[in-house]
Amino acid sequence: MKIKFLLVIIFLLILPKAILAQNTTKIIGVKNEILIDSLESTPYGYVLPLLGAEVRKKGYDIPLPTGIMLGFYTSDQDLLIDALSVSRGDDELTDISDLVEFSEFSSNVSAFTIRPDVWIFPFMNVYAILNKFTSKTSVILSEPFELVIPEVNVDGEGAGIGTTLAYGFGPVWFTGNFNWSWSKTPILSKATQSFSSSYRVGTTKYTRSRKHAISFWVGANYLNFKGANGGSYDMSQLIPDDSSLAEDLLEKIDDMLDGANDKYEDFCSEPGNAPKCTVLDPIFEEFRDRIEDKIDGITPPEEMRINYSFVSSPAQNWNMLVGAQYQFSKHWQARAEWGFLGSRKSFLFNVNYRFGILKRKG
Repeated sequence: MKIKFLLVIIFLLILPKAILAQNTTKIIGVKNEILIDSLESTPYGYVLPLLGAEVRKKGYDIPLPTGIMLGFYTSDQDLLIDALSVSRGDDELTDISDLVEFSEFSSNVSAFTIRPDVWIFPFMNVYAILNKFTSKTSVILSEPFELVIPEVNVDGEGAGIGTTLAYGFGPVWFTGNFNWSWSKTPILSKATQSFSSSYRVGTTKYTRSRKHAISFWVGANYLNFKGANGGSYDMSQLIPDDSSLAEDLLEKIDDMLDGANDKYEDFCSEPGNAPKCTVLDPIFEEFRDRIEDKIDGITPPEEMRINYSFVSSPAQNWNMLVGAQYQFSKHWQARAEWGFLGSRKSFLFNVNYRFGILKRKG
């Protein structure tokens, strides 16, 4: 009993005034006396949130505790490659981070998501995320030679867990959202792990009946992922179909191997890099021969696959958010949110259906 009383006290200290139009709100005012009396006298019939019955008796309007959200999300962002290694066959991977430079490395992701959630306490929500996504990666190599790499389009799937904490003061509410997710694509050897958090401040306006409401907010989003991953790639796909472009690429490779390209020559002359170039020279020479064969119309007998590993991270961790949500009823809401700032841009739209699990009678 003492623990339950302590939880009620803590709840009253940090109770959120509103949370994205599905909120726990203290009803006040003479014109709301009938609604206040109803909240105080009507038993709370749902299992969750914990402390729901106690706070309802104190005149707080509690949202339906459980929800299913269906949504669409898209984002564009630049990436950093912090480490890159390559090899052929069974050879050990060779670090070429000091050799390779990119003038562009960006990713576009479009995802369809489903997110079940539940309010454990009136100020704490927990949820899970499942999604299917399509990722498009655009890469332009600038060193050791210039090359526009064909866009890589892959489908994948992901999952995650998270929690939202809420607090309100007067007509303004604040939320903090924290989630951990994992995504997997066929071209990578293991799942990519990421952490994101978002912080929002907003307000909610209700109709007189409190069945309909509209919310507006601004905020900021943080995203971070950094980890090793890898796979294999057919370098033959890098050779342009256009013969003039292929001839131009052949000339760049020849300049690099003949020493006219200072970048590669300087890399190989640095102490400790000679063994790396012993591995890289045959790769570049075979790639050069493949280009020449394609110009001459010769079809290679097999793919030229290289193994690779890399460590990637977002070029920009933070961006700004602005969003709105309309509540059609206690059961249905629709939300849209835009993210912007620098190289990170995003948009989401989702529809949320809410319900509650009733307590057993008796």
